[in-house]
Amino acid sequence: MARTSDSRLLKRIVVLLLLVLIAGTVAGCSDETADPGSEDEAATQEQTAEPAEEPAEEPVYSSWQFYINDDDSFTQGPMTYTIALNFTATNPTANPTGDYSGTATASTTTSGQVNGVQLDAQAIAQSGNLQFTLVDTAAGDTLAPLTESTVALSGTGTITMAASGSVSGGGGSGSFSNTSSQQIRVSVEGSVARLTVPINGHDYNFTGTFSGTEASE
Repeated sequence: MARTSDSRLLKRIVVLLLLVLIAGTVAGCSDETADPGSEDEAATQEQTAEPAEEPAEEPVYSSWQFYINDDDSFTQGPMTYTIALNFTATNPTANPTGDYSGTATASTTTSGQVNGVQLDAQAIAQSGNLQFTLVDTAAGDTLAPLTESTVALSGTGTITMAASGSVSGGGGSGSFSNTSSQQIRVSVEGSVARLTVPINGHDYNFTGTFSGTEASE
């Protein structure tokens, strides 16, 4: 009986040892298979990660344009005065501030009644001298981004126009011509250009565009 008990005990010990060895082998295999998977997953994440975007370079401009193609009207008493203006001025430098010069063409109409008589006049005016200077009205030394709606630049200048036209009324007609100089006010609000021309005590206001020409590489 003693030998039988010892034999059973020995078998139990052998079984336990086998179980321990098997468990250790399985655990070892699990650890070995887990590590490569983790490394592969990390490598995949590194490969699929998008590279950081580099900030876009600010464009470099070679010149700046102040352009108006607009009209404005004013009524005083029985008469209505209308000016349609095409106005272009350029600063041929990389700096948007500074001196601008250019050309302008204006088409004017005057219509109304005086003492019951209908009067109509038309004229075309061409610019001679047209110049103004823009200064930076924003903080800092550079122009605010053209998409911003804050006043960045403003200035004053002069425009000289030589006009010729015709007038009719009361069964008669005639022609006229004259040359006059006017002070002008200009401003830039983002990419919007604004021009004000005071004539006979009234401000005619025109709106256009302000843009830069990118320098070629």
